[in-house]
Amino acid sequence: TSLDPTATLTAPTMALNSGQISVQLNIPGALNPTVGLVLSGQALASLQNSANDLSLLSYSSFDVYGNGTVGSRNLDRLAIQAGAIRGFNTGGGTATFSARDLLLENTTGRTVAALPVNPLNGKLAFDANQITLGANALQVERFATVEMAADTRLLTTGTGSFSTTGALDLITPLVTGAGASRHSLASAGALRLIRPAGAASTMSAGGLGADLPMQGSTLEANSDVLLPSGRLTLRATTGALSVGNLAPTRIDLAGVSRGFLDVTRDTDGGTVNLEADAGSIAIGANATIDVSA
Repeated sequence: TSLDPTATLTAPTMALNSGQISVQLNIPGALNPTVGLVLSGQALASLQNSANDLSLLSYSSFDVYGNGTVGSRNLDRLAIQAGAIRGFNTGGGTATFSARDLLLENTTGRTVAALPVNPLNGKLAFDANQITLGANALQVERFATVEMAADTRLLTTGTGSFSTTGALDLITPLVTGAGASRHSLASAGALRLIRPAGAASTMSAGGLGADLPMQGSTLEANSDVLLPSGRLTLRATTGALSVGNLAPTRIDLAGVSRGFLDVTRDTDGGTVNLEADAGSIAIGANATIDVSA
């Protein structure tokens, strides 16, 4: 796939698919050899300025070079679809992807071989009103920190996973799952669920019976998780697991009442598993855990 960096792309809805996608931001350094699509310069700028709905689908990896921002809250929807998102030459800076609604998934279900072990560097940030994690396994590599900031909620859908080789920060008032979704969040470093300052959960739960394992070397949960009649596992692999130690935290897997024609039925309460393989488990005074029917 060849796209001249001086080209101008103008359309309200844009979908770009390629065997591999590379995005060159500020101070990108040398680009690894690729026959895939390279987005840079005027082509990337015009794409951001004109599109309201932008879909970027790679059949392998989505490679980010340098630091800077793609998109803004003026972009209605941004979808990044790949087997892996990889960072190069970040220089300790931040690469940010922003939209009102942001979808991260691996549509094709293809796997990408892991990169050789290298020191982690820089931050990958996703900024949106709602962030949706979709189908299949998506791995983020080479970034020291991945930050997901969602004003209203982080929603898991379908069957899939999102994993990072660095730390993972989820900054949102609510994590929830679509009905019967089976999704996992895993960090090789620390995983933190953080309530934004002054933010309350205003969005409703996604659906019934979602299953969500969350795992980090250490894990702190300090915001709301709402999975009606679902299953939540919080696991710290090498350190402590803390719930509600810094902010009001509601872990709610309670059953709900549902009407079917002229009959009302109550669903069962869900299950919460708290696990620390080599550390302590602390439930703070700010925490509420509800698994009632």
